[in-house]
Amino acid sequence: MKPHRLHALLLGSLLAPACADSTDDSPPQSGSTTGEIGTSGSTGDTPDPDPTGSSSSGGDTEPHDGFGPAEGIVLEEVVVSQGVAVPVWNSADGFIDGTGRNAPLLQNRAGAVFARFSVADGWDSREITARLHLGEQTLETVMMVAGSASHDPSTWFAWLLDAEDAAPEAEFQVELVEPSDHPSEARPVVAPVEGVALVGFQGPELALDVVFVPITIEAENCNETYDPAAEVDVARVFLLQSLPLQTLEVTSHNRPAVVQLEERGDARGIIDALVEVRVTDELPLTTLVVGVPPDCAGPFDGGLVRGDGGPIPRLTGIVISDAEYFTKNLGYLIALMGERWIVNCPGRVVDNPDPNYPYERGLIGTWGFGILDHQLRDPLAHYSAISNCSPSWVSDYGWAITYDHLKFLNGF
Repeated sequence: MKPHRLHALLLGSLLAPACADSTDDSPPQSGSTTGEIGTSGSTGDTPDPDPTGSSSSGGDTEPHDGFGPAEGIVLEEVVVSQGVAVPVWNSADGFIDGTGRNAPLLQNRAGAVFARFSVADGWDSREITARLHLGEQTLETVMMVAGSASHDPSTWFAWLLDAEDAAPEAEFQVELVEPSDHPSEARPVVAPVEGVALVGFQGPELALDVVFVPITIEAENCNETYDPAAEVDVARVFLLQSLPLQTLEVTSHNRPAVVQLEERGDARGIIDALVEVRVTDELPLTTLVVGVPPDCAGPFDGGLVRGDGGPIPRLTGIVISDAEYFTKNLGYLIALMGERWIVNCPGRVVDNPDPNYPYERGLIGTWGFGILDHQLRDPLAHYSAISNCSPSWVSDYGWAITYDHLKFLNGF
């Protein structure tokens, strides 16, 4: 991959927060503090680097490249996101290894790196160059810095990563520099301050196939077939951005399943038909079978029904065909894959909600990021994908449990 040089104007358009067009009657309150990325404060103090540590920046043995350490600015936090924000360093705790992280980072999956900063009193607005040293390459971005970054990552330095950048052996260090006519003896502005550290991208390679099966209903007042082919691309984008995996295949089955519906909203016949598809096609564990019935067959409770028969009942479900809620019901698939209950959100109380969900009001708790659309998801305006509220995104809690389940399905 060639080095990136992303100007702040381009970066701002790529990382604009996703629109919070919630249809829920009780939108999140802007005063909530739930979901800020990281907890470290802005101290304004430059950390003392370990004089014995190695640093990938500065040094009088290097030829002068016209830049020196940025003055009056310090790094506060470095976050990596492949769907959910995972802090890997902050000024209070230093480097955060895998055991202290909120969610796993995957090898060979695209993502982004964000760096939060603060400036000293009396700061003069000017352009600052941020360098991400990643393995053998250096990625640069330039931004006009008018003041300290907020907890909104769209105000941070940021770099987009390709899947090939997420290698298990990849080491990182962030460095802030600015133009200088001569070599400077000022201490480097870097994180980690001790030198490069492993990002911590981990294996294994995880894959999932999703097969949408058209359902033909034969019943009184309902003789229709719903073909989900038009929804395949929508599902592919949603699932690839929401699931911790590297490979995803989403297809529409080549033949409908015919169901004699005895009672509207009765899912048993459709579940049986999906189990038959799984058995007849000898589908592996890594294939998720989803039935999409026509509107006249429902409504179905919750949009997705869990089967109680067949070899892999937890991977057999029904998604309602209402296009407005299509992606929302894909979120229920995530919940069932992790064998977790749905969570409560404002105005949408469910029986037996997940007692372990860590965030209030069903919010996602950490910033979300789409690896395809490059949009940020505000933790104060997005609900968990396993709630009944919109707009939704996957939380770090859901990301972690789904990662474990996908490992199981892939034989790891």
